[in-house]
Amino acid sequence: MTKLLQNKSIIKFLGIALSILLIVALVPQINIAYGSKDDVLADTGTEESVEDTDDLEGAEGVENAEGEEEGVLSEENVLDGATLDGEEPPAGEEAGIMATALPEENPDAGAETPADTTSTALANNESHTIEGDVTNTSSPLTFSGNGAYTLTVNGTLHSDIRVTSGATLSIVGAGTIQGSGISSVIAIVGSNSKVILGAENGVGPTVTGGKGSESPGNFNNGAGTVGGGVFVNDGASFIMHSGAITKNEAGAGGGVFVWNGCHFEMTGGEISSNKAKDPDKTDDSDGPLRAHEGGGIFTDAKDTKITGGSIINNETETTTDWGGGGIYINNNGTLMIPSALITNNSAAGLGGGVAGCPHAKIIIGEKETTSAGQLESSAAVFKNTASGTSYPLNTVLRFNVPASVVSSGKNVPSGDFFLTGMGEGEIDKLLNGENPGNVVDGKLTYGWSTKYTLENKDYVIKSFKVDLAQDYYCTLASYVSADNTLVRGDGETLAWRGFEVGMPPVNGCSVSDTGLWSREIGIPVGQSYESHDATLCLTNTATADGANIARSVIITGNKSGTHGGGIACNGAIKFGKFDTEEKTTVNPYTVSLTKKIVNSLGDLLDIGSDDVFRFELTDKETNETYEGYTENGDLKFILPGFSTEGPKEKTFSLKEILTNEQKDAGFVSSIPDGIDVHVSLNVKKEVASYKEKDNNVLLTSTTYTTTVNSVQIGNQSGDDAATVTNTLDLKTSVNIPVTKIADGIAANTFTFGLKDVTANIDSLVDQAGNKITLKNSVNLAEQALTASDETATIAVADSTSEVVSGTDAKTFKFNYAPTTAEETHWYVIAEQPGATAGVVYDTTAYLVKITTTLSEDGRSLSTAKKVYKTVSDSSELQEVAGDIGVTFTNVATPKGTWQFKADKFFYGLGAPHDCSFTLQEIERAPEAGEPLANVLVSNDNLQQWTASIAAADLTDGHAFISFPAINYEQQGEGEGFQNDVGDHYYLITEDGDEAVKDTTAYVVKVTVAEDAANTRNLTATGTVLGYADDINSPLNPLTLPEGELPAFYNTDTYDLISAASYSVYAASGEPVDQVCYVDPKIVKNLEGRAIKSGEFAFKLIQVANYNDTEGELISATTNDEFGMVDFDKANNVSGDLENPSCLAYTKPGTYYYRVIEDTSKGGMNDQSVLYSDQVITFTTVIEQDEATGQLVCTDMYYGWWDAAANQNVRFDEQYADYETQPGNIGDMSKLNPDWHPTINNKARPMDLQVRKTSVSDRDEGLVGATYALYMVNENPQGDIWLAEATSEEGGWITYKNVSLATNNLYYFKETAAPAGHTVSEFRSPYFYLVEDATSANGYALKYTDTKYFDAAETEAAAAPLAAAEAQALQAAIAAQAEATAADDQTKPGHSADGNILLTYDKDGGVYDETTQIEVNKLDTRTHEWVEGAKLVILDKESGKEVASWTSGKAPQKLAKTLNVGTTYLLREVEAPGEYRLANDVEFVIDNYGNVTITKGTENGNAELSDNTITLYDTMMDAEEVEQREHETTREVPLGTILAQTGDMLPILGIGLIVLASLIALIVAGRRRRAGKDDEN
Repeated sequence: MTKLLQNKSIIKFLGIALSILLIVALVPQINIAYGSKDDVLADTGTEESVEDTDDLEGAEGVENAEGEEEGVLSEENVLDGATLDGEEPPAGEEAGIMATALPEENPDAGAETPADTTSTALANNESHTIEGDVTNTSSPLTFSGNGAYTLTVNGTLHSDIRVTSGATLSIVGAGTIQGSGISSVIAIVGSNSKVILGAENGVGPTVTGGKGSESPGNFNNGAGTVGGGVFVNDGASFIMHSGAITKNEAGAGGGVFVWNGCHFEMTGGEISSNKAKDPDKTDDSDGPLRAHEGGGIFTDAKDTKITGGSIINNETETTTDWGGGGIYINNNGTLMIPSALITNNSAAGLGGGVAGCPHAKIIIGEKETTSAGQLESSAAVFKNTASGTSYPLNTVLRFNVPASVVSSGKNVPSGDFFLTGMGEGEIDKLLNGENPGNVVDGKLTYGWSTKYTLENKDYVIKSFKVDLAQDYYCTLASYVSADNTLVRGDGETLAWRGFEVGMPPVNGCSVSDTGLWSREIGIPVGQSYESHDATLCLTNTATADGANIARSVIITGNKSGTHGGGIACNGAIKFGKFDTEEKTTVNPYTVSLTKKIVNSLGDLLDIGSDDVFRFELTDKETNETYEGYTENGDLKFILPGFSTEGPKEKTFSLKEILTNEQKDAGFVSSIPDGIDVHVSLNVKKEVASYKEKDNNVLLTSTTYTTTVNSVQIGNQSGDDAATVTNTLDLKTSVNIPVTKIADGIAANTFTFGLKDVTANIDSLVDQAGNKITLKNSVNLAEQALTASDETATIAVADSTSEVVSGTDAKTFKFNYAPTTAEETHWYVIAEQPGATAGVVYDTTAYLVKITTTLSEDGRSLSTAKKVYKTVSDSSELQEVAGDIGVTFTNVATPKGTWQFKADKFFYGLGAPHDCSFTLQEIERAPEAGEPLANVLVSNDNLQQWTASIAAADLTDGHAFISFPAINYEQQGEGEGFQNDVGDHYYLITEDGDEAVKDTTAYVVKVTVAEDAANTRNLTATGTVLGYADDINSPLNPLTLPEGELPAFYNTDTYDLISAASYSVYAASGEPVDQVCYVDPKIVKNLEGRAIKSGEFAFKLIQVANYNDTEGELISATTNDEFGMVDFDKANNVSGDLENPSCLAYTKPGTYYYRVIEDTSKGGMNDQSVLYSDQVITFTTVIEQDEATGQLVCTDMYYGWWDAAANQNVRFDEQYADYETQPGNIGDMSKLNPDWHPTINNKARPMDLQVRKTSVSDRDEGLVGATYALYMVNENPQGDIWLAEATSEEGGWITYKNVSLATNNLYYFKETAAPAGHTVSEFRSPYFYLVEDATSANGYALKYTDTKYFDAAETEAAAAPLAAAEAQALQAAIAAQAEATAADDQTKPGHSADGNILLTYDKDGGVYDETTQIEVNKLDTRTHEWVEGAKLVILDKESGKEVASWTSGKAPQKLAKTLNVGTTYLLREVEAPGEYRLANDVEFVIDNYGNVTITKGTENGNAELSDNTITLYDTMMDAEEVEQREHETTREVPLGTILAQTGDMLPILGIGLIVLASLIALIVAGRRRRAGKDDEN
C-alpha cells in the first residue's frame, strides 16, 4: 500500500477519476437548477393544453336539435370579412359574439320587392287600376292639384300615396296597399285635399305596412312620426267608408293621424292592429323620442265623426301621455259617435274603456229609438279592465288647472294627482318625464307664461280603489245618461259603482288640498249623473249588451300603456245626438254608515270582505225602502237627490236583516227592531256648460247636487254617530260520545253518570305535564256516580251470538260561552253497575279535559279535548288515543267447548262387532314410568263421558269415534264461580272383553284459555300426550302427524308369520280360519328423464291363466317418487300397519296374477312417453302343512309372459347368486326380498331451447348465461332439477334430451349471469307440454303463472288415444326416425339429430337486467364536483383495465360494463390541480346487481349510496403544493442523457467501470515499461 501511495502516476490517476465522479454527481443538480427547453415546455403546459383542447372538442362537439354544434356559428351567421363602421373585423370569440348579435331580419323587409311582382313606374295624377302584384318603382304615387282621381286596387300595390294641393282621390277595390315601410302609406296634405277610402256600404282596400310621417311642427316639437297608415294635415280631409287600416305603426296615430284644422269621418270599415310605439332608433342625438297617443286613431279635428265601423286590437305603448289605445281626441278635437259598444279594452292606468284628461269633457247621451224602430244607446261601456299600475309620466297631465265648466273666470284643479298623490317619489318620477318642471320648497312648479304650483300632499290616494275605475275615468266634466239597455245580475240595482273627488275652483294656479272632498258613489239603473269640475271614476255593473240593441261603432280589444284602453280624450266626446242639448240632472246622493263588530268578550273585530250584512233604510216621509249591503265595514245607501236647492233634513228608519247563517254563527243585531237615522243635507244648483275648443256648446246641464252634511243614528254622537255595531256571541260545544260494547249478553240497557269536577280537580289528581295521577284513595267512579250532574242510558241489542255496540244518540254534550280567552273544564264519567246475573260490568272511569281557546281574529272558539282512563293496579291515568270518546265493555261468562274424536279400524275375515269407549277426566298426567291406573282416582268432581259404535257404522272396516262435547266456562274469580281456565287431563279407553277390544289407552291434555280474538269465548286445545298398551302400563310419548287422529284397532286374525321376507303371514287355529298373506311389488323405470310420484298407474288382477287380459281386480295404485309400485296402498287386508299386504289366502292352491299398466286414467296417458308392452306375472303356491295344519306359502315368484312362445317365464334375477349357482333358481328359500321386476318406459327424445337477451336490448342475444331446468314436484323432496345449460351464440340455451311430459309443470332458474348483467332473482313463468296437431312436431308449450294447468288443454292432452290412433302414432314415429336417418336435412320442429325441438318463446324468452354503477368525483370539503381527475376501474385479479374516464360535472354512469361476482378496483391515476390522489376503492357487484365496497372507505375516502360510489379528493396543503411544483420543475423529458437525482447507482457503476479501465491501462503501461527496462 505504501508503494502504491508513493506512485505519483497512480495518485494522479485517482485524482482525475474522483474529479470526474464529482462532476457526474453534480450534473443532475445543475439540470434542476437551470432546466432545459423541454422542462420549460412541460412546465407551461403548452403541449398538454393542445392535447386537452383536442379532447374537449371531441367531448363537447354535441349536436343540437338543428344539427349544428352548440357554440359554433353556422355559415349564414359568420361575418365574412365584413367590417362594422370602418373597423377591422374582430377575431376569435369576440367575432362570434358580434356575429350572433346581428339582427335576423332587415327591419325594412316590408319594402322589398316580391319575387313575382310586376315592377313599373306608375304615372302621377292619373287614375289607376291595380290587378295582381304591382310595385310602383316611383313611389310615392302622387296626386296633386284640383283634379279628382280614382285608384282601384284589386290586387296588391306596393307603394306609398301622396294627395296634395286640393286633389281628391277615391280608393276602391278589395286589394291591399302595402306601404314602403319608410313613411305613412297615405299622406293627405293641404287645404281641400281629400281621400275617400272604400265604397259606402261596400268593400274597400286594406292599408298596411306604414311607419308614419314626420310630426307637424306644432305637435311634439316636430319630433317623431305620426300617422302610420294615414296622415292628414294642413286642412285636408279623410273619409273612410270601408276597407281596413291595419298593422301600421308610428309614434302617434299608429293607424290614422288627423291634425287640427282637418276633417275626419268614418262610416264603416275597420281600423285594427295598429300601434303607437317607441320609434326604432340607434341613438338619442335628436332627443328622447317616445310613443304617444292613439294606437288606432289620433285626431285633433274639431268635427271628427265616427258613425260606423270597428276599432279593434290597436295599442299605444306610451308611458308619458294620456293613452287612447283605440282612439285619442286631442285638446282641439271633438269626436261625435252616435252609438258605440266599448268593451274588452284594457289600460295599464285607469279607464279601460274611456278616459278623459285635464281638459276633457265627455258626454254619454240618452238612448233613443231609430226610425226603423231599433233601440239605440249612445254608448255601452262595460267589461273593460284597468290595472292602475302606470300613470302618465307627464307633469301637465298629472296636474293641471283648466277653466271651470260652471264658474266663469275660475280654474279647476284637475289631473291624476288626486288619485296618485304628490309625494316625493311621484315628483322624482315626473322630473324624468315629459314637461318635468322643478321643485320649490317641496312644491311642484311648471309652466310657460303661467306658473302652476301643486303642494306635496297625499290627497285621496289612501281611499281610492282601482276597481272603481275599470270602465270610465274623466278628470274634468262628465255627463252619463240613464241606461237600462244592458244585462246585469239578478237583484242588481246600480248601473255604475264609482268614486268622485274634487276641490272647489280657484282664482289662481296654485293648489293645495283646501276644500278637498271625495266619496264613493253609485248610479242607480235608470238615473243620469253629471259630474263637473271633478274627477269621476266608474265601473259598470253590466255583464252583457242588451238584446235588439244596434251598435254602429265597435271599439274592443284595444290596449293602452297608460289610460283609456278604448278611447282617451283631452278635448270633447259626445256619444248620442249631434245637436246641442239642455239637460236637468238630479244627481243621487249617498248616505254612508259604518259597521262594527265586537265579540261577546268586548274585543273589536276586523271586518273583511266576507262580512256582508244586509240593511234596509226606509224613508219615513215617503215610505220608500232602500236596500244596502256592507262592504269591508262600509254601508252605503244610494238615494234619489232633490230638484230644489237649499238645506234639507231627512229621517229614515234603519233595520238590519240577519240571515239564518249569521244568526247561527252567533251574530246579534244591536237594532233588531229598527232605529231612526237623522240625515242633514244641502242641495246645490249649478249650470254646467260643456264647450268645444271654440266655445261651441255641446251640452248644458242644470245639475242639482245633494251633499250630506251629517248622519246620526238614534242618539249616538261623536265618532260613532253613524256606526252600527253588532255583537258576535261566542259559543261552542263539545260532544263526548259514550260507546257501550256488549259481548254475550241478552238485550239490555246500561246507565252512565257524569259530573263536573272543574272546581275540585286539584283535590282529585296531580298533574305533571301530560301525566295525570290519582291522589291517594281517590275513586273516580264514585266521583262520577255520586250526585251525577247528568246521566245517559244506552240500549244495546242481544249480543249472545255476536258482539254488539251502541252509542248514546245524545252523548254527553257540553256548551260553553266563555268569559276569558282560554278556559279549562274537567269531567268524570263512569258506568253504574247493574244487577244482571252473569254480566261483568266495566269498572273503568274516564277523566275528560276540555279546553276552549279564542282564535287570533277573535271570531271563533277552538276546543281541545283529552280523555284519560283508569287502569287496574295503577294510579296513573292512561290517555285515550284515536277518536276521542269513552267506551265501556260488558261481557257475559266466556264459554268454550272441546270434543274428542278417534278412528276405529277393523281387520279380519269375520264380521265386526259393536264396541264402546270411555273418556274419563283425571286429576293429572301420569309421571314417567307410572302406570296409568295410578291416576284413576275416585273423585266426584271428575266427570266421565262415553261413546259407542255399532257394527253397521263401520264402512270398509273404518268408523269415527265421537264423544259428546265438553263445555267450559269462566264465570269469575272466587268461591261459587266456575272457572275452567287452565289444563285438564283425560284418559280414553275401549270397553269390552279383553280378548276382543283394543287395550290401547290414550292420555289427552286440554288447555283452556281466553280467546284473544274474542273475549267472550274460551279456546280449548287438545294435545295427545301419549299412549299405553293398557292401563297397567306406563305412558309412551306420541306425536301424531297433523290431521291424524288416535286410533283403536280390532281384528279376528292373529299369530302373524313371515315367509322369505315377502310379507307372508299365517294364522293358527282351525283350518277353516287359517289365513296366509302375501304382498307383491314391482318397479317402474322411465328412461330419458326423472320419474314423478303418481305419474304411472297399475292394476294387479287375479287370472285363471297367464295369458288372460281380464280378471278380478286385487289392487290399483301408482308409483312413488322412486318408481316403486306397492299394491298394499289400496288394499291392505292384513290388519298390520307396519307390514301391510294385499293378498290373503284361506285355502291351499296355486294362484296366478298379472300386472297391467293402466293408461285409462286422464293424467296417465302421456303421449310424450313410449309405454312398455312387457307383461309382468306373479305366482303363489299355498299348501297346508300336514303336521301343523297351518297354511304355508311353498312357492312364489315373478315372471313375464312370452307371447311368442305362449308361456310364462320365471325371472332368474329374483334368486340370489343365480348366475353362479343356477340351482338356486326355483328355490323359494333363495328368493331376494329386495328384488322386484321392472317395467321400462321411454320418454320421447326432446330438446328444449330458450333465448337469453338483455333487458336493455331485447334483440341482443347474451352468451354465457347459465340456467337450470326444474320440474315442479309437490312432494316433500321439492322440485326436481332436470338439467343445466349455458347460452351460446345468439343467446340460445339448449337442453338436449330432456324429454318433457305432458302432465308436468316446468320452469327455468338462472344460476350464472352473462357479462355485464345480473342474475335474475325470479324463476321463469311455469310452462307445460300439450299435444298440438298443428305444430310441426305435434307438441306445443303453454304458460301459466300458477301451479294449475289450463283445464281444457290439460283435458285434451290427457285424452287417451284409441288403439288405432296409438298404433298410427307409433308407426309415424318409426317412419320419422327412418326418414331422419336417410335424410340429413333437419325437419321442421326437430333438432339436427332428429329430437323433437321445443322453443320457450313467452315474452321473447328469458332476460337479465344490466349491471349499473355510477361514480361521483367530489371535493371532500365542499362536496362540489371535481373536474379533470383521471379515473380507471381495474379487474383486481388480472389487473386488466375495464373502464377509464376523466371526471366532469356529472356522475360517470357504467351500464353493462362490469360483471357480477368480480372484485374491481376504482383508482384515481391523476388528480387535478391542488388535490391529493384518493386511495383505491375495492368493490364487488353481487349476483343481483347490488354494489358492496369491501375496502377504501377509510377516513372519508369514499362512500356508497345505493349503486353510486362517491370518491372524494382532498386539497393539498401549501407544503405539498410546493413539493409538487418542485417535482414538476425537475421533470426531465424522455431522452435526456443525464439521469435525475436519485439515479446514482447507474452513475456509480459507470464510474467504477471507468476507474477499472484506467487502472488496467496504467498496469498495462507499467508492464510495457518494465519490459523495455528488461530489454535495456
